[in-house]
Amino acid sequence: MWHRFLPALLLLLVTPACYAANEPPSSYLPLCAELDLAALSGIEMAADTGKIPGDKIAAAFFSLMAARNACAEGRVSQAVSIYDDISFD
Repeated sequence: MWHRFLPALLLLLVTPACYAANEPPSSYLPLCAELDLAALSGIEMAADTGKIPGDKIAAAFFSLMAARNACAEGRVSQAVSIYDDISFD
């Protein structure tokens, strides 16, 4: 049951780090937000099914955090690549 709250908890823990630089939002944020939402939704669905091992879900979350950090630092192409690698196939 705790796995249902894990995505929200991780989102709360990681989000402040993305804004630590106090830089104004730029044009890449909508793309990053769209990819982030899609990845987070996919991770939540995978966790809800219970068919994906926990270590793979955890690895996906760490990848999600790395992509968020890349977006926050302006490395959008790297972030897009990281988001694209998040899958459970």
